Amino acid sequence: MEASEKVARRNEVTLREISKKNDIILLHTTKLLKKALPGEKRINVPSDMPKLPLDNKKMLNCLEKFLKTSKTNEVAVVSFSLSI
Repeated sequence: MEASEKVARRNEVTLREISKKNDIILLHTTKLLKKALPGEKRINVPSDMPKLPLDNKKMLNCLEKFLKTSKTNEVAVVSFSLSI
């Protein structure tokens, strides 16, 4: 097996592990949001929020700037990402 194949397999395993952990975080976040905002059926997505899922590093940088703007933006991103 070539070194590049080993790296690819290791990356695939790592990606699966991250995905599983992300699923757990999303479940916990959903529970927290339901407690924090019980009356909210839907949180509107801000018009300046970058499109999810992110396609490239530039979009990741845009999302980071967006999240630094306010706590409301953080809640919107988490809520929206749970719905996609």
